[in-house]
Amino acid sequence: MNKNVELLAPAGGLEQLKAAIYNGADAIYFGGEKFSARANATNFSKDDLIIARRLTKKHKVKLYCAINTLIFNNELEEAINYIAFLDKVGIDALIIQDIGLMKLVREYFPEMEIHSSTQLSIQNSYGLEFLKELGIKRAVLPRESSLNDIILMNKAGIELEAFVHGAICICFSGQCLMSSMIGGRSGNRGACAQPCRLKYSIIDNNTKEVLCENASYLSPKDMMLLNSVDKLIEAGVKSFKIEGRMKTPEYVATIVKYYRNAIDKAMTGEKYYISQEENQEIAQVFSRDFTDSYLFGKSGKDMMNVNKPNNRGVLVGRVQNFKDGKVSVLLKNPLEIGDKVSFWTTVAGRVNISVDRIQKDGIFVERAEGKDLVILDIPKRVNQDDRVFKTESSLNKKIIEEQINTFKQDEMIPLNVKVLGKVGSELKIEFFDGDGFSSKVTSEIILEEALKHPLSEESLRAQMRLGETIYYLNELEIDVDNIMVPKSVLNNMRREAIEDLLKQRENMYDFPHISLDEKSFDNNGRGLSIENRPKIGAVVENIDKIKNLLVRDVDYIYYPLINFKFIGSMILDFINYIKTLSVEQKEVIVIDLPRFIREDDLPFVLSQIDMIKPYISNYRANTADQIKMLKDLGVRYIHGSSGLNVVNSVAYDFYKNKMELVELELSKELNIGQLYDLNKDAQLTIYGITELMVLEHCLIGSEIGPKKCKEKIYALKDRIDIEFPILVDTLGKNHIINSRILMIIDELTILKEIGYSSFMLNFIMTDNEKMMDILDIYISVLRKNKNISKAKDEIFSLVSNFTKGHFNRGII
Repeated sequence: MNKNVELLAPAGGLEQLKAAIYNGADAIYFGGEKFSARANATNFSKDDLIIARRLTKKHKVKLYCAINTLIFNNELEEAINYIAFLDKVGIDALIIQDIGLMKLVREYFPEMEIHSSTQLSIQNSYGLEFLKELGIKRAVLPRESSLNDIILMNKAGIELEAFVHGAICICFSGQCLMSSMIGGRSGNRGACAQPCRLKYSIIDNNTKEVLCENASYLSPKDMMLLNSVDKLIEAGVKSFKIEGRMKTPEYVATIVKYYRNAIDKAMTGEKYYISQEENQEIAQVFSRDFTDSYLFGKSGKDMMNVNKPNNRGVLVGRVQNFKDGKVSVLLKNPLEIGDKVSFWTTVAGRVNISVDRIQKDGIFVERAEGKDLVILDIPKRVNQDDRVFKTESSLNKKIIEEQINTFKQDEMIPLNVKVLGKVGSELKIEFFDGDGFSSKVTSEIILEEALKHPLSEESLRAQMRLGETIYYLNELEIDVDNIMVPKSVLNNMRREAIEDLLKQRENMYDFPHISLDEKSFDNNGRGLSIENRPKIGAVVENIDKIKNLLVRDVDYIYYPLINFKFIGSMILDFINYIKTLSVEQKEVIVIDLPRFIREDDLPFVLSQIDMIKPYISNYRANTADQIKMLKDLGVRYIHGSSGLNVVNSVAYDFYKNKMELVELELSKELNIGQLYDLNKDAQLTIYGITELMVLEHCLIGSEIGPKKCKEKIYALKDRIDIEFPILVDTLGKNHIINSRILMIIDELTILKEIGYSSFMLNFIMTDNEKMMDILDIYISVLRKNKNISKAKDEIFSLVSNFTKGHFNRGII
């Protein structure tokens, strides 16, 4: 058994950090005011961070900073200088998503410990080997990892960090574009608007028949793996991670307390089982109901909470009657003054109140027990038999506040004071703080023997009042004669010394500003000049489309290794077809790997590649682990998709040049200004479907029925009747497609002028005839300089419901 495991707690602020320390966290992760995947959390200012480091250092708790967003070119210098500050403060590790930032940290801070964020989309042991080669110490595993995945990945020899509690993203982390494309709020920038918690209907994409009505079909329950802690330790998990940087101190304290208990018991060989009472206390602080997620395989419908996607708390009773702003509730569990409750009404959603008065048997009481009938004040009407949930416990809140208050002195810096005073000499006082700074002050008066009130330790302590300063008096050493010292002298000497110490500390965390070398932004790769021939790639899903494209002047045809059910050609048909092609034709075809390859998927995926490899030499990777896998398989020609999330020049240089990719598609979240700042020999998608989410969870299988995805294409319809088609691949993963086709046409002139020359057209879900017409229009514009206005008229007659994506607006 792994005997050195870590309990890792979230902290959105100092109160959460203290709650985590008090309840037994071994390490705490936080976000700064920028570059954090929880941009809406309180997060830590630089002053907060200095206090946090002081607290964690004193209590021997590690402190990790999450810089787990994508970093644009114009932010890289600010990001690396923030990391210089973190290094000065003494952070134990960084959690990073952006591969470009990882490379810079390795260059400027070679000793800094780096953990790869789950946002980097590392899914399998090839990815762990990739990270190990980069000098990354730990990988944060995807929430989709099964226990078997973890056991197999543990053989890679890199530390594994696994989420064990909290919210689950329904999409594979780092690859969700739904919030980004719908409203410009990108999950890759910490600004996700959580469209997965909204209500949708499931419809037949062809007939528009509503099959499942108005529920939160993308909203999972919260993860809770308390009963599986021993199995995770045996599987090789090093760090047990609790999600929740936007949660309350009560949440952090409660969840940390129970996982601390479970881990400690597991380490002694004792099995932990959560009791009903403990489950209620956990649910009280935050709950969407609980699931073990994918730990033991796909959970299907049991993993989802489609009816109530928000915090429900604990059922406390049911409404018996409502009249004139008063509601009678028959309690199931205790209720106290100060508790917060939520009435789940049958008509109007929720009514939330803070309990200010409780009336029982005509008497106002502080607390009522289960089975009591009580009367509460309420501002809105509720109905008989409505359920009442307690969402915040005033008692628990008070307990946690008391825990937090025990750290008041720990926030401060100890100050040792040494006093030397002899008759006939000046009074000398030396101040030494806990960070090694010191100040020595001498009185202007000559000391005289005391007649009435000699200087004593008691009087000295009274005059060493440190008030609202950052210090507290720790040790006081006195070596004085029987002397008299006026209080005003002591006050002035203390004030002078403190001012001197604070001035010395002003530069404590200063560091030389880092100006990134020009090589970090080497944009000399400008693509082909506009006089030369731009490259065109096309993504298709069936053999008929390949046949049509091979007679056109297309440079690359991307074909999915794991195809879509109902609309895609089967793998054996594809292999039989490519056997008939010439060598030149085979060189045009690029096998597009699945968006994600979990460890459990590897045997099947590798078997498919083995069948195709004798005939096809070009492959496209969607994630870093796929690049590593292809290189280990001896594949020479590797392309990279937008799934690599390249948004800066350092990341571009790493993938394109260090990893020697043939083509590298830039992120779909870049606007024209950001594209101008990047390397121009990269690839851009200018037409086609956009995958907003990829789900390990089979939405269609859970809600419609097993094998139904083979029969037709379904879609999600939102509250304003916008439809998002759902494609299901042969691994069972669900792909949610944007309602609008991405189409860039009139902006092609700008892209060509600034030097871009490799373009991608995604024709999945486009019929053959329309595909050829659209391809001919793009060829005529890109290679024959056809008039843009005329081309627009032609393509607009073919495509009406389209978007320019982030080309103009960019993302938050």
